Amino acid sequence: MCVVPGGLTPYLQAGDITIYWVLRAWRDTEEATVMDSVETAGFANEPTDWLIAKHDVYGAKFRKRWSD
Repeated sequence: MCVVPGGLTPYLQAGDITIYWVLRAWRDTEEATVMDSVETAGFANEPTDWLIAKHDVYGAKFRKRWSD
């Protein structure tokens, strides 16, 4: 329960309402749009193409651990 001074308590949204809104938004988004966004963020279908796999410091460690 959350009490806010000034009578604003009725205007607060429950956390679960927000979570369900986000899940519904993801579900209603086309799969191609989601996959394009994921790939643009640096996560391709092949893990060796990910940005972390090409990183000069962590790349070799990532590739080694991923293959284990």
